Amino acid sequence: MVLPIRYLHLSDFHVGKDGYAQNNMFREILKHIEEKQKQDWVPDIVFITGDIANRGQAEEYETFAYDFLIKLYEIFGKAWQGSILAVPGNHDVDRDKIEFLARDEICQADRKVFDATKSGLTKRQNFLLPGVRAYLENDDSRAPKNWLDSPAGTFSQVLEIRNMKLGIVGINTAWLSKDDKDKGNLTPGVDLVKEALEQLQDCDARIVLGHHPLDWFLEKDAERIRQIFGIHGVLYLHGHLHKARAKGDESSGGKPFLNIQAGAAFQARDDEVWKNGLLWGELDLEQQQIRLQPRHWSADHQGWVLSSEAFHPQRQLKNADWWVFSLPGTKQLATKSPTVSNQSTFPKVMPPTGWNLENHETLASRRAALEKNELSEQEALQYFDGSTPSLRIVLSQIIPQREIVRELCDALKSGQGQDKPTVVLLLGAGGEGKSTAVFQTLVTLVEFDPSWQVLWRHDVDANLLGTEILALPKDGRKWLIASDDADGIAGGAFETVRALRKEQRDDVQFLLTCRDTDWIASGKEAKPPRDWSAIANFQQKCISGLSRRDATVVVQAWQKYGDKGLGQLSGRPEAMAVQLLMDSAEQESTTGEGAFFGAMLKMRLGDKLKDHLLVLLNRFATREIPGGSNLQQAFAYIAAMHAEGLMFLSKPVLAKVLRCEKQELKSKVLFPLGKEAAAIQAGNFILTRHKTIAQAVVEILSEQFGEDVDELYVDLAKAAIAARVEGEHIPELQEWDFSLPGHFKKSQRFSLAIKIAKGICEKDPDDPYRLVNLAKLYRDAEDISQAIELFRKNSSQARGHRSFFAEWGNAESHEKNYPLAVWISALTLADQVSMKRPDNQNAKIGFTLLGTSFLKLYDDFNNRIFVEGLGAIANLGFLIADRNNRQDQRYFGDFLNRSSVENVPDMDWQTALRTFPTAIQAAYELCGEKDDFPSLPSPSGMTFKGLTYLIDNAVERHEQRRKV
Repeated sequence: MVLPIRYLHLSDFHVGKDGYAQNNMFREILKHIEEKQKQDWVPDIVFITGDIANRGQAEEYETFAYDFLIKLYEIFGKAWQGSILAVPGNHDVDRDKIEFLARDEICQADRKVFDATKSGLTKRQNFLLPGVRAYLENDDSRAPKNWLDSPAGTFSQVLEIRNMKLGIVGINTAWLSKDDKDKGNLTPGVDLVKEALEQLQDCDARIVLGHHPLDWFLEKDAERIRQIFGIHGVLYLHGHLHKARAKGDESSGGKPFLNIQAGAAFQARDDEVWKNGLLWGELDLEQQQIRLQPRHWSADHQGWVLSSEAFHPQRQLKNADWWVFSLPGTKQLATKSPTVSNQSTFPKVMPPTGWNLENHETLASRRAALEKNELSEQEALQYFDGSTPSLRIVLSQIIPQREIVRELCDALKSGQGQDKPTVVLLLGAGGEGKSTAVFQTLVTLVEFDPSWQVLWRHDVDANLLGTEILALPKDGRKWLIASDDADGIAGGAFETVRALRKEQRDDVQFLLTCRDTDWIASGKEAKPPRDWSAIANFQQKCISGLSRRDATVVVQAWQKYGDKGLGQLSGRPEAMAVQLLMDSAEQESTTGEGAFFGAMLKMRLGDKLKDHLLVLLNRFATREIPGGSNLQQAFAYIAAMHAEGLMFLSKPVLAKVLRCEKQELKSKVLFPLGKEAAAIQAGNFILTRHKTIAQAVVEILSEQFGEDVDELYVDLAKAAIAARVEGEHIPELQEWDFSLPGHFKKSQRFSLAIKIAKGICEKDPDDPYRLVNLAKLYRDAEDISQAIELFRKNSSQARGHRSFFAEWGNAESHEKNYPLAVWISALTLADQVSMKRPDNQNAKIGFTLLGTSFLKLYDDFNNRIFVEGLGAIANLGFLIADRNNRQDQRYFGDFLNRSSVENVPDMDWQTALRTFPTAIQAAYELCGEKDDFPSLPSPSGMTFKGLTYLIDNAVERHEQRRKV
């Protein structure tokens, strides 16, 4: 592939018109050029098509040279091999020097003023050159010196750029400029133009630089010049009319050429109606295209924004800030990159399951389908409302590219020649426009270089198999592996990149994107940036909020659809609408949700959001889904979770609660909800498009449809546990078990928390941990009797779970059932409960529960064994207590103080281990419920070998500390 020839087209500086404002504009133009250069976009040529000065005075050219031209050369640097070429315009004519110019006589053919001869030059020297003498003597561009004062009266140059020959002709369209009645009275000299172009026969393309458009020429000369331009397939670059435009033209013989007009580099201050502009261009001789990017200075934005109305919208390159025209008169280069016509010579590659292959051919096919079935207004508005983006949306150019797309493209292109893959990771909150940006990036890459082949992961459940990526042929194509929800393949991608690095392959690049929270949650699979950088050219990008430029293109996109597109911004001036959108995005950035989409919701729908969602919900109610439910119910489940910030509703759970298969869920539920901008998949989980939507939906369901929203959470929790019991893998299962009821406990909605926990226990009644969680909720809700009933009813199921007995003993103690509390709490420490030995935490909990009940029993029954048991617990507790834990120190300190008051002597740990079981047996004898739980071991059947092992080790640790 040969890179295109890049150029910058400037015109109409009018130096001397307004010195202060002019200098400001010089700085902004130079800064813009410098920014382009930092983006690796360096022009091969800079064209300046006239009106450098305002009155054709020497001092005006000196100002231009010192304040602009020299600084421009400095930006490009000494190594720059490019050229700056200029021609004069009517303001470069000193009118005082040609005050008595007789145009009618000079234009007569027999005068031969415009012959390319010495005689013709003499006449021009006498009558015309005085007017442009200051320009001639002060032209500091790299145009040939004194070309105006030569028989040719033009200049012809052949520039060889990357083995391409570009022919350039400079003409003076201002020979006859003298007043404000120039239109229709000018000529560059037909014979002069013809002679110049005939010197460029062997060039790959030809550019003519002038100042005036052709219709400012004498009618007969304009027609002859059209013939000449057509014969040579000319690109005619000019200025004068102070706005960018491009117009295809042809001679009467039907041969085409192209007129390209640049805006004025300076014509007005910021507060005036006129716009200052410039024009970037690319000549792609392989594709026979010229690509143009017009920009103008925006006072509101204080930057060079895209001039979207300069050229016809049909000419705009799909999903890019460029307009494309056919390049007339070029000849194809002998060596070129694969195009649509010859890509078929490459062996076909079958994409892995769940992946699509996108390239120049597939995108061309998609465009053809789009032309036959154009995007409807409804589809466009659905996209603005948050529907899932697609290639159809991106190819339709609903919304121009955001700034991040250029960054992504540049990052991926930078990977060439590094002998290792490039990995670009795009992170951001949900609703920031990541998916659209990725689609726009892959389309842009393919548009500019058809050798790009994109493997796009369209199925979020699809795996990344390194063997399939490593098998991609090395045949000149560039491979891009692109995935949304990339946290799901993070581990596979890393290992694949590592393998590609070993093979020194730089023809395979990766573009990965997902929510930043999902990437972090994927933990070890995701790997830190330093690990990626060790094996790849790794770049991490973030997308958040809206820049002024992005906000502008969004508003302009909405404007195309009138009030329906603008919504709440309807009737506002564009600059105000842009500012309001930016302010809203900044406010939304503090919510933790997508600032971009949140701002769009507020600005387009505002207080009409509920009306919009009500219509949507009514429509969903009529759309049945497999399993007997409807889309409204599915949306209700999704919204209920997201409204509470509970981000762990997965496909298996939603499929279970809706009683439909997972494949049906994808096609019959998630796809239509995504199309309607109602829900999205984010990694393993399903969310609404924004929390604001979710909260509004929940309110509507409750107020308008009488939905008991609490039951939605119960249904979902039961579905999650039921699916797991049936063997289904449930991502983040513990969130359903504990976080869901815990969430509502924190907000003091105890009845709902308990209802959810009860539903969970119903679906898996054999799990003691879930029973314990429900019992704790009863305790937190100050309903201890329900907790006790739960434990007593399920006492036979608790073997193996010390926490069950700890919580049960605590509940009985709260109800002052101290003898039973001692028996049950002792089981927390006994060997008979679990094959797993008690650890420090088990022992501290058990000792604390026993000590509290021993103290109460001593006060109630005056039996000294209970206060001795209290002393034993205190001495053992201090052995395992954390010295920095105030609660441990307080509990065991209080126990020890009370036993000391009752004259219980200090005990060594062996004595303590013998004493506290005796106290347990004494409590058991007082227990009226000892026959109610025959499955539980009595104190006489308990042993404490595991506890003895723990205490023995604790003693040894204390001894070691004392020695130190």
